[in-house]
Amino acid sequence: MVAGDLVAVVRVAGQSMLNPWNEHQFAAEIHISSGLRLVADNGTVCGYIMGRTMAGEAEILQLAVLPSCHRRSIGSQLLVKGLRSLSRQRVRTCYLEVRRQNTGALSFYLQAGFRRVGMRKKYYRHPVDDAVIMQKILDEDRNDADNS
Repeated sequence: MVAGDLVAVVRVAGQSMLNPWNEHQFAAEIHISSGLRLVADNGTVCGYIMGRTMAGEAEILQLAVLPSCHRRSIGSQLLVKGLRSLSRQRVRTCYLEVRRQNTGALSFYLQAGFRRVGMRKKYYRHPVDDAVIMQKILDEDRNDADNS
């Protein structure tokens, strides 16, 4: 993801997220030196993954795919490539938060090897929802990540 992708990424977020970030929030995140920023591009940006890294850990902040591109493995491919990139950065533990009511996302991350490790009550405001904290130890998939 580069600055030239911002308009398209904001469009994807606007169509995919309940409370999407604005262009300034994405621009600020792009300029953070440590992290994860990938886009899926099938002629136009149709998805993205964004995260931060620090001291051997990472947090996936957002993963989104245009609704018109769902069920094409784009999200799965972004996640696999993102986790592979994090592994190459020597990240060993990856975290993320998911709305408790977002059963599709919870299932997606569980199938990808994440596990539930905590809950933040009423973390989300619009609409109010709990955040499920999920974790994946990347060492467990080191061979998969190196061979994918």
